Amino acid sequence: MDVLADRAELIELFGLYADIADLKEFTELPGRVLTDPITLDFASVADIPPMTVPLAGYVENLRAAFAPYAATHHVITG
Repeated sequence: MDVLADRAELIELFGLYADIADLKEFTELPGRVLTDPITLDFASVADIPPMTVPLAGYVENLRAAFAPYAATHHVITG
């Protein structure tokens, strides 16, 4: 087990997840980063119960949610 390599992979994964919205790259990246179906759990930040949905539907929701913005920049830290 290589803890540093595992950590580097997780950091890269978080960065790619943020890139989906920030680069508006809704074609290739979601399949590299997320499972299909995807389980979402926003209970800690919104009054939405956990749910499992098809990846394509989630990606279309992301696309619509970020369409109004000319630019976004997400920073994810661990």
